[in-house]
Amino acid sequence: MTGIRCVGFAQAVCLVLAAAGASEAGLQIGSDRQVFVDRFLISEMRGLSLELHAPVPREVATAFDRPWEGNTSCLASVMKDGSRFRMWYRVSAGNQDSEAMTAYAESRDGIRWEKPSLGLMTFHGSKDNNLVWPPEGVHGRNMGVFKDPNPGVAEGERYKAIVHTNAIYGLVSADGLRWRPVASEPLIAPIKEEAHSDGPHTVFWDPWQRKYVIYRRGWWGENRTIRRSTSVDFRKWSAPEFVDSVFGASPRE
Repeated sequence: MTGIRCVGFAQAVCLVLAAAGASEAGLQIGSDRQVFVDRFLISEMRGLSLELHAPVPREVATAFDRPWEGNTSCLASVMKDGSRFRMWYRVSAGNQDSEAMTAYAESRDGIRWEKPSLGLMTFHGSKDNNLVWPPEGVHGRNMGVFKDPNPGVAEGERYKAIVHTNAIYGLVSADGLRWRPVASEPLIAPIKEEAHSDGPHTVFWDPWQRKYVIYRRGWWGENRTIRRSTSVDFRKWSAPEFVDSVFGASPRE
């Protein structure tokens, strides 16, 4: 196959051919869905343009109205897991990082969400809440969660997450609700000049590289940017490196 030819309105034609560095036969994408966010997969366009469509406001899916949620409920990790949609999100009743926790909600349709009383974490003397992290006396906020598709993963570590203090710590879980640290030491130690590398952080299993990947906030001088780390076992991670494509040819100062 030499490419994929797409015909749109007014005979507009988009020819998807070899990307940069790909062979003349074209980039082999198999049956994977491809999102045209840039021109990486596009060799030529005639009568077409790439356009970013604005989101359309809808009704409120879930209100942050519980005593432990406060006004800094944010940074949600959402996934379709079997017949359910599942969401882990930051809450902070006192609007302070030191008081931030992670709560859980689920939905059958992705529109109407429920916050189950899980009985796992204590808030003001009660476990009647939907909190899942951290246990009393433990820190770690801004949880980023994923379900690990790595074929060799142990069932007790099927769900993985990272949390932040001044460093990045790893968590694992069999059900996405009951979490435990993978180690007492951080996965990624603090970087002295980046004390405010808070989040959100993204973590996932990359099936093409067969590695776990973390994208996290970094700093270049006074500028915010992104650093990237990888691991083959979710325990030992490469030193965070700047993602050069964020800058391109732009000056860094």
